Amino acid sequence: MKILGIFLVLILVILVGSWAWIMIGANQASQGAVKQKEFLKQSDDQGEVIVEATPIFLEPGKEVRFKVVLDTHSVELSYDLLKAASLNDDRVNSLKPLSWSGGSGGHHLNGELAFPSISGKAKFVELTIINISGFDRKFRWNIS
Repeated sequence: MKILGIFLVLILVILVGSWAWIMIGANQASQGAVKQKEFLKQSDDQGEVIVEATPIFLEPGKEVRFKVVLDTHSVELSYDLLKAASLNDDRVNSLKPLSWSGGSGGHHLNGELAFPSISGKAKFVELTIINISGFDRKFRWNIS
C-alpha cells in the first residue's frame, strides 16, 4: 500500500512537471509572436505618392518580409521595386530584394517585398525605396 502511494505521488509530480513544461513553451512562443507585432507600419507621403511599409517577418537568420503599399491619385505607379528597394543594417550590410508580389502600374500597389536573412548582430534595419515620385523613402526599425 505504501509503494502504491509513492507511485501515485511520483505520477502526479511527473504530470504537473509535464504540464508546467508545456505552459512555459507556449508562453515563450506567444512572447515571440508579440515581439513581431511591435514593428509598426511607417508611412512617407512626400510628393504625389504615399508609401507605407510594415514588417511582416523581421527576425535574424530568416527571410525578411515587408508589406508595402504605394498609393496615388495622380501618377502611374510604374516602379520596379526589385530594382528600387534595398535593406541595410547598422553592420553595413546591404541586401537586394528576392521578390515583390505587388506588380507595377495603376494608382494602387499592395504586395510583399522579401529579402534574404539579416545578421543576428544587427541592431536596426532600414528599408530604402529610391526615386518614388522623385523622392527616396527610408523606413527604419530597431530589432535589438
